[in-house]
Amino acid sequence: MITFEHLCQHYLSDNEGRLKPTTQYTSKNIIQNWLLPVFSDMPINQITPLMIRKWQTELMQHSNLAPTYQRSINTKLSALFNYAVKYYNLPENPVRKAGTIGSSRSPHLSFWTLDEFKTFLSGLTDEEDVSFRVAFTTLFFTGLRLGELLALTPADCDFQAHTLRINKNYVQVTGAKIIQTPKTSKSNRTISIPLFLCKVLQTHINRLYSPDQRIFFNLNKSSLTRKLKATARETSVKVIRLHDLRHSHASLLIEMGFSPLVIADRLGHEKITTTLQIYSHLYPNKQAEVAEKLDTVDFNF
Repeated sequence: MITFEHLCQHYLSDNEGRLKPTTQYTSKNIIQNWLLPVFSDMPINQITPLMIRKWQTELMQHSNLAPTYQRSINTKLSALFNYAVKYYNLPENPVRKAGTIGSSRSPHLSFWTLDEFKTFLSGLTDEEDVSFRVAFTTLFFTGLRLGELLALTPADCDFQAHTLRINKNYVQVTGAKIIQTPKTSKSNRTISIPLFLCKVLQTHINRLYSPDQRIFFNLNKSSLTRKLKATARETSVKVIRLHDLRHSHASLLIEMGFSPLVIADRLGHEKITTTLQIYSHLYPNKQAEVAEKLDTVDFNF
């Protein structure tokens, strides 16, 4: 029976070209940093559920590992053993007996209110901040993923129809700049945007050197993150992540009374259950309102 290290090599080689570069890169990192140091030389049929339980316990004691990342590491180990069951005649996946760890979503949801976002923007008034100001405004009022924002071109903007077309994703993997397909099929979408954002984007596009280049060609994740953190501190707004601007948009829509279905379509979630899992606690409790409405029904018992 092959060793765990050889299993990993075969798994990665088999998936080369089948998976997106970002997914393959993440797999390699998890395998290299968290799996090979523990299971490398072991024959895969000698790795028991008890061994995995012990490894899981040690992993959970890493204070710098978020529960969501713990779950990702454990899921990758399970995927490797599923691969071994399917192609290397391993009788069963020992991770299934060992169970899961971590969490599928972060226990804390950070976001800015509209007032907090306005305060944040007040710290971006210099001429050199224009691109950042437009990028942050677009993220806050569309809920785009960062890669979707960075992939936008002028051709994706229909200012007459007030829409943005999202059909690609910009990523950087080991220094290479890649335009790839969206995260999921639902991520390929067209969304409506407010008139003021049309004007903001159109003005910004008119500044571009070439109409064929990406709208935010001069920005990347690192520069946006640095600017967000610095400006938040300068304006005394709580520091959030770039991805939390997506949560901020969803929170704004919930406050405005939009349904989970509308928000799921706008954010490009594959399933409405994803939207509900992430944002259900932000919806107000309507039970008292339900009872009041039922009391208006003409019914005698």
